[in-house]
Amino acid sequence: MLALLGAGAIARWWARGMQPPLAPLRGAEPIVAPIVAPMVAPIVEPPAPAYALADEDACERAADVEACARAGVHYTRGEGVARDYARALALYERACAARVARGCTDLGYAHEAGWGVAADLATATRRYAEACELGDPAGCGLLGRRYLAGTGAPLDPARALALFTQACEAGDGAGCDDQGRMAELGVVSAIDHALARTLYARACALEQPEGCVNVARLAERGLGGPLDLEEARALHERGCAAGAALGCNELGRMLRRGIGGEPDLARARALFERACNVELALACANLGRMYREGEGGPRDPARANALLLRACGNGVAWACDRAERAE
Repeated sequence: MLALLGAGAIARWWARGMQPPLAPLRGAEPIVAPIVAPMVAPIVEPPAPAYALADEDACERAADVEACARAGVHYTRGEGVARDYARALALYERACAARVARGCTDLGYAHEAGWGVAADLATATRRYAEACELGDPAGCGLLGRRYLAGTGAPLDPARALALFTQACEAGDGAGCDDQGRMAELGVVSAIDHALARTLYARACALEQPEGCVNVARLAERGLGGPLDLEEARALHERGCAAGAALGCNELGRMLRRGIGGEPDLARARALFERACNVELALACANLGRMYREGEGGPRDPARANALLLRACGNGVAWACDRAERAE
């Protein structure tokens, strides 16, 4: 794959959060798996306000720099406190200055995302490198993405792979997922679906939702191991519950078509709605089709057409054809 596309093309896919689609199953639309998919609210309870305030108090009163990093996360996510990126940034800076590895990682991500500060990939890269040196595997993985994309760091897929491997071996699920994608796409070395499937499964076990979605995708096609539709469906269920919007979409697809178990049109429709609400275009297209056909609930041609046009405008080609035929 790399020989045909070149490192730059692979990096651009990664930077856009995409990978090439596998050949679709007969009668199914192709599935494109994002690197960083939109996230739905995971089915977990957020920290209570008392925890968030206790961490901030420990940071301010007891000079507990680990608590500073935790409090920054609360402010970034709006967990127990009002979301405040500027306050989170100040807390991350304090933690990182005290050499708290995860504080440097989160400070780097704030610079990458432009949360509380102007986006600056070069600064993000420096903070990730500092975090990695201090022993945070997530920092190593995020640093690897910068080397793979060639933004904020020189384009160096081999260096990226080494960093993903380091992160994965240290227990970072995202690092295992990224290493798996490199094996699946054949970046740096030959395509290896068996290795990719192993790495995705490890990512899933480490609570990385996209890893669950990716190992499900390979299990559904029998790549790198046995074809197992029931397992694929269970893995999409797990990914969706943990917050991966693509997992919700793929679980909905399997429920709608009765793949890996009995069909459940009403639940499929609800899952597509959930993923569409966080702007996963493929889910909006699938939801529009169900509204048009009256599957899993009342028929609504106007709503269907609006959803299909929305998906069409966001790159789902088959939605464009369906929208033209919608009533």
